[in-house]
Amino acid sequence: LIPYLIVLTFIGRPLYFMELALGQFSSYGGVKTWKIVPAFKGVGFGQTFGAWAIVTYYCSLMAITVFYFVQSFSYVLPWSVCDPAWSNDLCVDSSGNFSISNISNAQSSSEQYFYNYVLNHYETIDDGIGLPDWRLAI
Repeated sequence: LIPYLIVLTFIGRPLYFMELALGQFSSYGGVKTWKIVPAFKGVGFGQTFGAWAIVTYYCSLMAITVFYFVQSFSYVLPWSVCDPAWSNDLCVDSSGNFSISNISNAQSSSEQYFYNYVLNHYETIDDGIGLPDWRLAI
């Protein structure tokens, strides 16, 4: 945390302020602003790539959040019971108290719902990464 704050204070914020000031002065965007100093040409591309990576990550998180929000309006929460469409034999309902003999491999219904239904998680990479899920892409 301390190295992050040091880099943020002495490198991150000054570069951000300088980019804003140069962009305002030159009327250029984030990439073209740095053509004033050719040695810093890669800074604009790096910032653009970093922003793109963060936006991609947060879009996927927001898609999952909205998906859960919409699913939570159902009368019975779909992740509270083990549905045979996405659960397996190790599934334990989250809605009640159960005693099971083999607890080492047991998974809650909410955990299996997330991995098997929301993420379409595969056991190994040999199965591929799958296609984009239309429910999360809308």
